[in-house]
Amino acid sequence: SAGNDTSQYSIQGQRYSATGVPQGGEFQINAFTTNNQLRPAVAVDPSGDFWVVFRTNAAAGGDPDGSIQARFYNSFGVPSEAQELTLNSSTVGSQQNPGIAAGNDGIFLAVWESFDSAGTDADLSIQGYYLNAIGEPLGDEFQINTYTTGNQTHPTVAAYGGAGFVVGWESQSA
Repeated sequence: SAGNDTSQYSIQGQRYSATGVPQGGEFQINAFTTNNQLRPAVAVDPSGDFWVVFRTNAAAGGDPDGSIQARFYNSFGVPSEAQELTLNSSTVGSQQNPGIAAGNDGIFLAVWESFDSAGTDADLSIQGYYLNAIGEPLGDEFQINTYTTGNQTHPTVAAYGGAGFVVGWESQSA
């Protein structure tokens, strides 16, 4: 694949115009290249700026069980930083299945499934993190689910009304 990641899996991107014409070439999104990078999700705001979130199986961000990474790009496809941002603060268990949505106000919400998160759910929980349209995090990781019996898995997120989000997930009762 394009880029310098020689591991089995990397995260690649390609920008397209509204008419389907490629804009520039294929590019590597993950900067951290140890082990595998998996399950990308992309959200684009009205100005064309975008965040890509994905899972890494390596110890990026100090999480030996895998973490959720995010990388911001402007509308020209230029990343804001040389490295990606680690979203999860919990490093006890695995973080996986990320998703992201962009509001019309330039705020993004990333979500993922977390084993043993920093919140009140000791099993699998749904975590969230707000990001802005200039490549910066807003606040800290937070737990989305309030029901904490059983596992909460496979989150999805969508923007609504220009300045809000809806998060859905599977909930397993114990």
